[in-house]
Amino acid sequence: MPYNFTIQEKQNYILLEVSGNRVRGKGVEHMVPIWTQTTDVCIAKGVYNILAILKLTGRVPVLDSYTIANNIEKLGLGKGFKVALFDTNEESRKDNKFTETVATNRGYLVKVFDNEQGALSWLLKSG
Repeated sequence: MPYNFTIQEKQNYILLEVSGNRVRGKGVEHMVPIWTQTTDVCIAKGVYNILAILKLTGRVPVLDSYTIANNIEKLGLGKGFKVALFDTNEESRKDNKFTETVATNRGYLVKVFDNEQGALSWLLKSG
């Protein structure tokens, strides 16, 4: 696995932190097992809010963004999940905004942020 990641249970949410170097053309392949493990933890704990902090180099190809968002259920992310994504890489954050748009258009609660506090505030806000 080219990425390092941790999954931690926090009060009212699951924290996923991912770091490493993106490999062009392998984004979907590398992220699917991470998201699957994360959703497994969520289901086991009964916690459906996820704060994902990405510390990854490189860009996210448009096809990868679309594929992930279009197949979000295969990651275990049902419509009962709420995902706040803080991407520390400004270039890939823009790419992930496209993922957010596709997922949101399909009825999922996914939002990309440029800071951790904003992501956490949105995640824990009711309604």
